[in-house]
Amino acid sequence: MEVPFKMYGDSRLNDYSSLKYGLTRSFFEGYSDLTYKGVEIPTTLIRVFHQYIKVYVDRNYQKKNNIVKHSMTDMKHVQHALTRSPKVYKDLSLFPNRKTVVIPASLVSFALENLKKESIILMAINEEEEKMLNSLALPRNFQIYSYRKGITSVRLPRKTVNVIRRKASRIHPKKEINTLFKRETFKYWLNKQIPVAVRIITSLDRLVRKKMIKLFICPVEIINPWTTLGILAKKYNLPFVNMPQVLISDRSLIPTRASHHFAWGRNYKQWLVKRGVPASSVLETGNLNFDNKYHSRSFMTAHQFADICPVSPDHKIFVFTSQPFTDQTNLHIINWIKRVEKENLPAHFLIRPHPYDHVDYSEFFSGSGNVSISNPRLGLYDLLHHSHFVMTVSSNTAIEGALMNNGIIVLQPDMDYHYEHHNNDFNSFLVKGNAGSVIQSGESLLNVVEDILHNPVFERDLLEKAKKFVGETINLNVRPSRVIRSFIINQINSRGEEHCLEKRS
Repeated sequence: MEVPFKMYGDSRLNDYSSLKYGLTRSFFEGYSDLTYKGVEIPTTLIRVFHQYIKVYVDRNYQKKNNIVKHSMTDMKHVQHALTRSPKVYKDLSLFPNRKTVVIPASLVSFALENLKKESIILMAINEEEEKMLNSLALPRNFQIYSYRKGITSVRLPRKTVNVIRRKASRIHPKKEINTLFKRETFKYWLNKQIPVAVRIITSLDRLVRKKMIKLFICPVEIINPWTTLGILAKKYNLPFVNMPQVLISDRSLIPTRASHHFAWGRNYKQWLVKRGVPASSVLETGNLNFDNKYHSRSFMTAHQFADICPVSPDHKIFVFTSQPFTDQTNLHIINWIKRVEKENLPAHFLIRPHPYDHVDYSEFFSGSGNVSISNPRLGLYDLLHHSHFVMTVSSNTAIEGALMNNGIIVLQPDMDYHYEHHNNDFNSFLVKGNAGSVIQSGESLLNVVEDILHNPVFERDLLEKAKKFVGETINLNVRPSRVIRSFIINQINSRGEEHCLEKRS
């Protein structure tokens, strides 16, 4: 039973997380007097702070003398130390006329299908989302909120900003606090961030108070506007749901202030509980994104697929979905595929590059052999529908492929530390979940492919592994849209503390 706790990253702090979260705690606690509208400004800046300290952490995480002194040993301690929710200023959940739900722009289709009669605010966090929403025929009870325009429309209270800046300049970090905070570059950075934070808090606080909001549905808490909205939800005692649609690890979650969590299934629920999230606040909903794509459309016919992707009908199709790792990591995998290609087996490899993968795979394959680059016109689910195995390090596509009855081949190349993408053992979650065959070299990939092609029992066992894994990862006994809609309607109609899962002090 210990495996799910570690599935998406071990709860114990390594050198990287100890330094990163130690610095974060020092920032939050050392500068907690910098407040605006009852909100501690540092807590709203967590993502930009983590970006700011990247170079420092990269250079120092392996130097024992630079590790920040703190008592945190695991992510549960980090969660407890960093939450720092404000006191309830006014309990807006008691007002029965508050019925509006804030949801991300990415869930507009779900809202139109399931919440068409409800009062909805669609949160657009960038210009692209604004354009997408403005192109739709939305009901009158649907509003678009431009986070970008909301910030720029704020008339900055310069006197208040100057007061906060002066207060910041008078903060003298204690001797035991890391020298990072004593640098002029940090003081300059903080000076620039204070007015930004004031604008964000002002615009979102106004939104919460004026728009009769009752509930927030959040895709990821670590970035604004969701970070600050999570804090304001605590300030006004409003329910706030964390509902990730892609795989997340501690980097995207901690600290969470959500009153409710929609977990994909058992594995994620246990992982959340290990991080201090009350089990009673976690609802296993499945994954709305995967479910919608799978159930709401028909797929290409075999003939249509062959027109776009000509593969011999007697070949097994192996789809490699890359990720935004270093070029070196992805090229390791390409060398493994080239090793198998030499054998001219009845196996075809389709490479589907991640949007942020910058490797030009056409340089390595002519297109005339058993390896080709997936046509951009070919949607992921059409591709998975006609393939047999998905190969990846740690992508969502492993789960999506298993839902489409694909087997999983788990690629585990040697990977260097990376601040964002490889800083703990998250990238081995498919190994921990026993999702499929684990590959660490070209020879091991060749052996597995040959076993699949020539040993029906081996292939069947591999498919069964994927099926078992996806059943533990995704709650397949519910339709996510129905469960989520029911929850939202119940919250809209609830009064007072019915939603509140934490006792107020």
